[in-house]
Amino acid sequence: MTKQNFDAGPLFGDACVTSIMVMEPGLDPEKVPDMIERDRVVMAARPGMELKLLPVLHDRETGEILTGGVYLFDTMVNAQAYSDWCRKDFNVDGVQFERMPGLKLRTSRVWSVIGAEQFRGIEGHHVVIRHEEWQCPESMSRESLADDWEAVRDAAKDEGLASVWLLHDEDAGEFGIVSTMDRAGPAPADHPDEAGLQALAGSPSLAGQYISGGAVLLYDRSSFVYTVWFPVTGQASDRAPLWPNSPPLPAPG
Repeated sequence: MTKQNFDAGPLFGDACVTSIMVMEPGLDPEKVPDMIERDRVVMAARPGMELKLLPVLHDRETGEILTGGVYLFDTMVNAQAYSDWCRKDFNVDGVQFERMPGLKLRTSRVWSVIGAEQFRGIEGHHVVIRHEEWQCPESMSRESLADDWEAVRDAAKDEGLASVWLLHDEDAGEFGIVSTMDRAGPAPADHPDEAGLQALAGSPSLAGQYISGGAVLLYDRSSFVYTVWFPVTGQASDRAPLWPNSPPLPAPG
């Protein structure tokens, strides 16, 4: 059973799985929510899954849908098992997950969590998400990154963010930052909150203190949070998923 209450405060979990997916143009947006729900009831039931934020962004130049997810897990063992299961064993309508129709690209990796905290409750406040990956400076170790967690957390809070996760991949020599933000203003009636998206994407990175020391940016994408998953246990206490940008984005029928 999850230890989270999803109010403001620390999130509990030692590991994170990040997934980056690119979907081919032409996917019917009205069918996507039901596809996500089909997968959620299986994927969120995997051992140790604590929370998932699923991003979505339409690439206007290519027509592709950029998606994936960031998953918080209780232990590294469960996170690695989930990653392996998705890659090898998860089938969708008889088709291996990474070979499903319309999927152009999927990458996935497992990180240890240095720290994760919400400054606002999960419901209604985590509307846009930024996922960054950085090559560590030579001087950075897990211990030094852990020493910096409170400063990173406080900087995120001072910037008015809704949450921040600080991640580390020691084998790859990389660290990651996941941050979320509330809407920039009143919710638009007919389109997602582009102002909020641009505000998060254009804000100074929380990794700024490491750039002068040699940190190299490898990946940086801001997206809308399409849906938020909670653990599926089959109990009456299971929490329903959130769809913070629906409407105007389509939600399950």
